[in-house]
Amino acid sequence: MGRGVVRRLVWVVLAWAVAACGRGSRTTPLPSIPPPQPSATAAASPTATVTPSATPEPVAARVNGEAILVAEWVAETRRALAAAETLGLDLTPAQAGPQALDALVERLLLAQAAREQGLFPGPAEVDARLEDLRAARGGPEAWDAYLQANGFTPETFARALALDMAAARMRDAIAAEAPTYGPQVKARIIQVPTQAEAQAVLQYLQAGSEFRVLARQYHPGGQGDLGWFPRGVLWAPEVEDAAFALEPGQYSDVVAAEQGFFIVYVEDRTDDGPYAPWAVRVLQARAVEAWLAQARAAARIEILVTPQAPPLAP
Repeated sequence: MGRGVVRRLVWVVLAWAVAACGRGSRTTPLPSIPPPQPSATAAASPTATVTPSATPEPVAARVNGEAILVAEWVAETRRALAAAETLGLDLTPAQAGPQALDALVERLLLAQAAREQGLFPGPAEVDARLEDLRAARGGPEAWDAYLQANGFTPETFARALALDMAAARMRDAIAAEAPTYGPQVKARIIQVPTQAEAQAVLQYLQAGSEFRVLARQYHPGGQGDLGWFPRGVLWAPEVEDAAFALEPGQYSDVVAAEQGFFIVYVEDRTDDGPYAPWAVRVLQARAVEAWLAQARAAARIEILVTPQAPPLAP
């Protein structure tokens, strides 16, 4: 199962909780949310009884010194497994464990950046959102049942909600930097499974056959139409590169890619036009992926557990 699918499963329980608050107003950033601290030891005296310090909660990972608790990791892994089962997907603990931890690391990286940029939600915002969620669930009893069913305590849910709100805001800020207009081409393709077939199509074109006519034969539905697109959005970079190397009315040689063999035809191009909504979404998603890759490379990430072996036993 792909990493992106599991990331969505890991956050599926909280997705509805942050949907309405991802674009809230900027507030003064909160300090880091620390894990529970050991309680203070009573002052020593001849007659005083010394209270033992609480045992620190086990830590699964640290991201720039900030902890992800084992309890958080286990709970997220269980939620991912439950969501996969509901959706009929095959997911084992050995798969879910590392990918759930990976998703929590990414969430924390985004939340830390949000804190630095003043996008972290304030306590009042988190409390207000919690009140909305409790009301939407039907009251305290239904809310408590929801938390228990999904492996949360009130404290861990509040922490997770704050981090998710912050991460959502940071994702939005990164996505907003993706371009929405610029150079693009309007192209069609003919796709075939073998190079021999592609060479045959190319010979037809060289003999004077119209590209649209051949495209209709090979692709009766969409006729090979890719529409308008900028760089950085196609599933096959080779096809994209070929398209941007052509002028309107030109077709390419045979282009080999992982998905098969292609001949590309450019109908039009512009140096400055608005991108289609689907292209903007792809560029935004890739901007977030690139940001996360850079953030990971610069971060201090310590993995303190065996990710493939989450301790799921009660």
